[in-house]
Amino acid sequence: MKIDLHIHTANSLDSWIVPDKLPAIAKRKGLDGIAVTDHDTASAWPAVEKAARKLGIAVIRGEEVGVRPAGRRVGEIIGLFMNEPVDGKGKTSVEVIDALKAQGAIVVLPHPFDKYRKIFPEDELRELAVKVDAVEVFNPRVALPELNRKAKAFAEEFGLPETAGSDAHVSWEVGKAYTEANANSPEQFRKALISGKTKAHGTYHPFFTRIFPSIAKLKSKLLGKKHR
Repeated sequence: MKIDLHIHTANSLDSWIVPDKLPAIAKRKGLDGIAVTDHDTASAWPAVEKAARKLGIAVIRGEEVGVRPAGRRVGEIIGLFMNEPVDGKGKTSVEVIDALKAQGAIVVLPHPFDKYRKIFPEDELRELAVKVDAVEVFNPRVALPELNRKAKAFAEEFGLPETAGSDAHVSWEVGKAYTEANANSPEQFRKALISGKTKAHGTYHPFFTRIFPSIAKLKSKLLGKKHR
């Protein structure tokens, strides 16, 4: 199975991808499944799942949780195979991980060394390495390829499974990166991921696509939209 493990829908407010259109986009890209990992919301799960059932596309319930112990975002953590959303407001990174683990979710460190985004200090990352389940070693939105290489070396150092996801915010980015495993169902894929039997694949987004999340965020602000 080839599953894109990092996708944002318009419910993230910085994406242009309509939730119920996402499964058809994924199918056109040759994916077997998608993870819906919106920023701090799980509101797109039902619409994506409903559309995916008609197309035979597997859907993994996820979330990119912004860790905000004192109100300001200090880093992000992805949960996969979730049952309910997690609010990172007022929580430390460890508390977010514990909240995800409490519901049986797989915990992933996304783009851990992309210094152009909110990331944890390296000493904190090394502490979190013993608590998380996997590391995103290929994210096509990072500014420099060396940052993905550093993430891969980090995963290898700590013996953590590797993931890749497109971090898509527009339709043509979906599937530009994905995680591959020898599996025939989401549950088999989950087991392969936990056991480290996955491969990360991907190609980088054109640099100009980096502007679209900012435009979408501005549009959402002007329209007064909030997370649903």
